[in-house]
Amino acid sequence: MGLDDPEFDIGKLCKVKAPPKIKNFLWKLKLGRFVTKDFLKKRGILSREYLCMCIWCNLGVENVNHIFVGCSFAKNFLGLFCERWKVSWMVNCNVKELIDFYFEVSFTWTRRSLWLIFVASAFWSMWLSRKDKVFKEKPSTIRDILFHTKLRSLVWVIASMDEFTFIFDDWWDHPEGCVAVRKLPIYQNWSPPSTGWLKFNLDGASKEGAAGCRGDLRTKDGIIRALFSGPAPRVGANYAELIAIKIAL
Repeated sequence: MGLDDPEFDIGKLCKVKAPPKIKNFLWKLKLGRFVTKDFLKKRGILSREYLCMCIWCNLGVENVNHIFVGCSFAKNFLGLFCERWKVSWMVNCNVKELIDFYFEVSFTWTRRSLWLIFVASAFWSMWLSRKDKVFKEKPSTIRDILFHTKLRSLVWVIASMDEFTFIFDDWWDHPEGCVAVRKLPIYQNWSPPSTGWLKFNLDGASKEGAAGCRGDLRTKDGIIRALFSGPAPRVGANYAELIAIKIAL
């Protein structure tokens, strides 16, 4: 499948309100263009069968479809992820079919944007978790990945849908029922930096045994120039905010 394939609608991916590198990630995911253990085996880099097994379930050879759909770990995560949105999901499918299915889920236009951001964040968080375990031997639980999925998606929502406000607890506990309220200028409390200066807006969160932080760098006009988000030590929300300040500095 390539860009000339009539079934490949790259326009759908471009409309996802996520950072450009995430859109590129989704494009590569749908094409199946990732360096997995199965890819390395076919190139003769990995020769022994046990070195090619999935890092999560160790029951199948690691390829794109197994990592994101076939693995029992991935199935349990996607099941919990879809449950939060009250969406059923396809069990017996490949990655391309699953992405197509997610893009066809029927929501109103605002919730549809939120849903696709959450989908992109879920796949990205799964891939980062896989890389951490392969290269850093850092284990992750399903709830860890779900926590970072919600944190990353919230950062992207705040950055890309600035005309709406979201109640944090609604997004955290019931994202499918998160009601977007159009902002009124009179209630905007953000103080812009002086001309020629930039301002970091930081936040930290801790819940469900996991913690994370995020930040965005804005100009005087509120235009975002840089974003970051990631995990933090599981100490508390205040400590997570300190980590965010350290990263910003």
